[in-house]
Amino acid sequence: MSARAAVAGALALAALAAPARAQQVEIVPLVGLGYTGGHDFDPVAPEVQQVGLAGGLSWGGRVGVSVFRDAQLELSWVQHQSAVELRSSSGGEGELFDMTIGQLHGGLAYQLGKSTWAVRPFVVGSAGLAFLGAPGLEGDTRFAWALGGGLKTRGDRRLGFELRFRYKFTDLGGEPSDPGCLPFGFCTGTMGQTELMAGLAIRL
Repeated sequence: MSARAAVAGALALAALAAPARAQQVEIVPLVGLGYTGGHDFDPVAPEVQQVGLAGGLSWGGRVGVSVFRDAQLELSWVQHQSAVELRSSSGGEGELFDMTIGQLHGGLAYQLGKSTWAVRPFVVGSAGLAFLGAPGLEGDTRFAWALGGGLKTRGDRRLGFELRFRYKFTDLGGEPSDPGCLPFGFCTGTMGQTELMAGLAIRL
């Protein structure tokens, strides 16, 4: 495992620890959609125009702990169901194999606006590990980080609603000139993934 992956894992675990003054814990089951898209693949195989990941269902959840006013440390897990897609130079398309992407992140979320607002925006940044897997293939673990934001409803004391958007970056370490970068390298250095999720916030 690379040094960056080890640091990211430590960051994810650190999100579990909160100061003694923490006043609130949130548990939020999440469900939504993820989309990755594709990129040019010509340097390796001229007959292949593009390779990428299909959009699909994402599910998981997060635990957030208040550490000071308007800020939370959070630990999240999201599983994305996808498939590797290939587009040929002649216009043909097809799926090579199914794929899953699991991401364990630790991060910090900060709410904007006033505490009296019924709906408040927030921003979030996180880092951690991405676990890449496919049936019949050996899995891989990579460093990943994300930036995003969303909206939270205040609701009552125990319940609320959360809508969040994140753009996630996964370090694949591939190169366009490397013919051996598949199945999980995709012959690129970084994979970007758009994620939109929603869930019910349970406050303890």
